[in-house]
Amino acid sequence: MKQTSRILLTLLTALSVATTTQAATISWTAASGTDTNWSTAGNWNGGVPTGADDVKFFDNGTNGTPGLANNFADGAFAGYIGSLQFGQTNGLHTIAIAPGTSLNITNGNLVVGTPGDVAAIRNLTNAISGLTSTLNLSNTTGSLIIQQGTATAVNGSRGNLDLSGLGNFNAGISRIGLGTTSLPNPNNANQREAGSLFLARTNLIVLSYTDALANYQLAGRTNAIELSRNPGNNGAIMSLLFLGQTNAIYVDSMGFGRDKAAEDAEA
Repeated sequence: MKQTSRILLTLLTALSVATTTQAATISWTAASGTDTNWSTAGNWNGGVPTGADDVKFFDNGTNGTPGLANNFADGAFAGYIGSLQFGQTNGLHTIAIAPGTSLNITNGNLVVGTPGDVAAIRNLTNAISGLTSTLNLSNTTGSLIIQQGTATAVNGSRGNLDLSGLGNFNAGISRIGLGTTSLPNPNNANQREAGSLFLARTNLIVLSYTDALANYQLAGRTNAIELSRNPGNNGAIMSLLFLGQTNAIYVDSMGFGRDKAAEDAEA
């Protein structure tokens, strides 16, 4: 109980120190030519991100090896950003967090999926790693959103986030959605969405989304954790949630395999 209380206090502290300055959109370029450190301004379009900024990883600086770090949230980086999106159309990204430090997302969502509908199959795995490191999501109106889909009649797209090489994951947010059209998805095509999440070694997840039982039983309602919900067309591929070694999940509701899900959804 004491350990859980300390982690919850950390989440609240991370939220309280987030800057209130206007957010900027900062995208990774890996263009410095000297290193792949987050603290190097030359690796970003827009300069080193701060606690208010929306951080984007698109096609620049990708590699082709799952889990191989191509950027480093180093100890000289302040450790705070507003939001994070992996939105590349090709290649892979893996963020390595410096040992014993944390990456804190305090002002928005963590999103895996392209901003637009690429009208083709995309099944790419991004990762965040560091066996003695921590990822904190601390925004009670934010969500963890992992999905890839398309309105085009091709099946097999899925967004994937692998935290299995990460020591600690703490989330004090609103919702988690894997392949659900009830949260933003590529170009809001609202079709063939799928997502998978591999949790970290140790996880503390507290989701603020709640509703009355009678409301949950109505058509069209959503859940705090939702997997595989495609009221249009499904993508013929499952959405998956893999637990870590230690998991504490405080949640009001979960919905798996809703509205034309592909076979089923798994946890």
